[in-house]
Amino acid sequence: MRRKTRSIEVGLHFEGERERNERWAELLAERLVGIQSQLGPTAELEQWTRESIRLHEQHVVNKDEWKPKRDLTRELAHRVA
Repeated sequence: MRRKTRSIEVGLHFEGERERNERWAELLAERLVGIQSQLGPTAELEQWTRESIRLHEQHVVNKDEWKPKRDLTRELAHRVA
C-alpha cells in the first residue's frame, strides 16, 4: 500500500547483491515487451534504489475504497490481482 499516492503496488523486487540484481534486470528487459503484453503497459522495470531493481505496477485506488488501516477487501484484492 502506498499511502502518498493512494495506490497499491504489485511488484517483484530484487534486493540482493547489486551484480545479481543487474543480471535479473537485463534478463527481464529482454522480455519486457512480452511481460507488458501479459500484465499491461503500466508494468515498469526500473532501478529502485542504488542496488535494488523492481518490476512493478501501481494500481490507483478509488477514494471510496481507500482504507489503508484495514486489510484489503476481497473485491479490491481481486481487482488488483
